[in-house]
Amino acid sequence: MATVVKVTGHIGAQNRELIAAHLCRFTRLEGPLVLDLLDCQGFSEQLLETILRKIDNSVDRAELTLVVNQPLGDVQAAGTDVEIVGSVAEALGIMAAHIKQRRTAMLLPSGGRSRSTARATDPQAAQVANRGVHQTNEAV
Repeated sequence: MATVVKVTGHIGAQNRELIAAHLCRFTRLEGPLVLDLLDCQGFSEQLLETILRKIDNSVDRAELTLVVNQPLGDVQAAGTDVEIVGSVAEALGIMAAHIKQRRTAMLLPSGGRSRSTARATDPQAAQVANRGVHQTNEAV
């Protein structure tokens, strides 16, 4: 469903570039990415913005979710649409909802109607469907 990366320990100005470089490795993977930053000490709004800028070019923002503590939960880096949540479970729930929404959209024809709805409103489709039913009944 998603790759979950948990970052622990102290994050500061000295190691933020190294951490961002390691995070970029995971953003090259296919599929959604959840960054769990709950157990980080020294994490600040500025570091959050630095990391988001660093990984911006290598990740589809719709597929990135950050798990952070409450004070940072209200922070949105300027111009981002990254999901920020309070737990990995919440992040995975959001990912599951996105996947379900995409699958549902793929099953619907371009008009946004399901096949059965299209058949019910399209006389030709209904005749073809009924013809198949009659043939099945005659064969029995």
